[in-house]
Amino acid sequence: MLIKPSFVKLFLNSLTLNRFGFLLLCIIPISFTIHAQVNIDFNIKNFPAKARELNRNIQKIESANQLFKNNEFENALNLYLQVNQFNPDNSDVNYNIALCYLSLDKPSASLKYFEYSIKLKDQILPETQYNYAKALHLSGKYAKAIYHYDAYSKQLPAGDDLQNEIVVWKQSCVFAQNSLKDSTLAVVNNMGKNINTKYPDYAPFYLRTSSQLLFNSNRQENLGNLKEKSEKKYFEDVYFSQKSSDSWKKAQNIGRKLNDRTHDGVVGISYSNYTLFIYKEDNGGDIYVKTGKLNRWENNLELNNKINSPFHESSVALTADSLHLFFVSDRTQGSKGGKDIYISHLEANQWSTPENIGITINTPKNEQCVNISPKGDTLYFSSDGHLGMGGYDIFMSVKDSLGYWTKPVNLDYPINSPLNDMYYFPVSNTEAFLSSNREGTLGDMDLYQVFITPKPKKIAKTDSNLMAKKMPIQIITANVPKIIEKQSFDSINLNFSINQYVIADSTQKELNKLADFLKDNPTKKVTVYGYTCNLGSDKKNQILSEKRAKYVAEYLTNKNVSKQQIEVAGKGKLSPLFPNDSEKNRRKNRRVEVRLK
Repeated sequence: MLIKPSFVKLFLNSLTLNRFGFLLLCIIPISFTIHAQVNIDFNIKNFPAKARELNRNIQKIESANQLFKNNEFENALNLYLQVNQFNPDNSDVNYNIALCYLSLDKPSASLKYFEYSIKLKDQILPETQYNYAKALHLSGKYAKAIYHYDAYSKQLPAGDDLQNEIVVWKQSCVFAQNSLKDSTLAVVNNMGKNINTKYPDYAPFYLRTSSQLLFNSNRQENLGNLKEKSEKKYFEDVYFSQKSSDSWKKAQNIGRKLNDRTHDGVVGISYSNYTLFIYKEDNGGDIYVKTGKLNRWENNLELNNKINSPFHESSVALTADSLHLFFVSDRTQGSKGGKDIYISHLEANQWSTPENIGITINTPKNEQCVNISPKGDTLYFSSDGHLGMGGYDIFMSVKDSLGYWTKPVNLDYPINSPLNDMYYFPVSNTEAFLSSNREGTLGDMDLYQVFITPKPKKIAKTDSNLMAKKMPIQIITANVPKIIEKQSFDSINLNFSINQYVIADSTQKELNKLADFLKDNPTKKVTVYGYTCNLGSDKKNQILSEKRAKYVAEYLTNKNVSKQQIEVAGKGKLSPLFPNDSEKNRRKNRRVEVRLK
């Protein structure tokens, strides 16, 4: 399901139909009454020898105006450009061309038409000031955009609701300027013509098990070559590409196992790669489940009516243990506004009643394109409600030690851009995929591959430097596991969230030290003990405790520690460190202990 990400379009539409009648009026007149000396009106006085051409172009203006009102911006643009060839010196035609480019998320292309339209007039009208500022903003010309936002704001009545909106856009410009100065160390590459087309290409999902990329596209060669009547876009289908060495093969339609003659889109995938979540437009937009593997997807099960509703559901993320499901919905019950992210838990093989994940993540605007790390402790999503560079930006949030989501962090430039950046799919700490309609696409939304160089961590001069003196210390990280470390490696404790057994990235540093210690001392041996709290059955807790211990043991062997140096034992809920009488204590009891023998 293609998300319509452009707030530019939405704002233009609201101007056209609601608050500012003047924006619509500026595209309807045929004979203009601009008094600037260089502006040329469409009348017989200015074109005495071209009466027929004049009439044809007046008819084109009428048709273009109607197309514009129907949001058919590309078709309107084509007609306005034809008219502009006949008379390039009309302010309103240039302005309407600029509006079309802005509505098509091509702000850089709009600038010269805005600027020439302004030059042809003897003043800048308020709506021109606003739309020109927006085009500058989305083109990355932030200082100039702030100037014109200020100029527009001064023309608004005191207390006007749009004053607050202008403040937000100016803050966005300042944020973008700072993001450019302190950018993420990453390279963002367009995936090229084997993947992208002039049509919208979006929602990448990488299958680790087969090195294949699934994504959605509204390209012409869908099943049936059919278009949606209301939006004049081709129906979306699911496509795939196979990775070959360092390149990607030509993308192909995945076929009838996933696609039919209407909208079909992949909106989520399990960590095992054997479960797909597919969007269909049933019931306002619902999510279905497919199981299997590429070209052999079976079943077509609809998620229960607690997940699917009469509203629009899209974008699914499932934790690696398949126990927690995040999804996006515009349902009104529990909504914080616009599209929100919800969570449901698997209980007795049924998904529980969803809960809104709260105002730390969800805003009065839209949060979409959700993804979750395998451990379930890092959330990725796109938002046009949190402070960003312009359109939708990609954010991440991590769980704190109490299990609450922390304030979202913008992933910054170049992962984000002034336009819309969405569907972030991390493959590892150094590689990801995303969709964007930033400058340089092949026509619309394109798929990009991201290569990240982690920033070196700054070491603060704190008591943690006592490690050098081999004193036991306690390190508490923002996103998880409390680690109690002794430099001599007598023991290490790792804590876990409920039902989790995958360790957090922040604990790997400590285990890497242990791995180095064991490799340097091949006669030394450790025992890895897994524990749980008292929630759940004895059988379930025993299995979970073994998984925790085995996961840590496997991590060490992957670091070239000999298997003969490691023993594993699952203890279930036995030997709690604290009474299981509060969530805080239960969390401390959900642990792995690595003890030196």
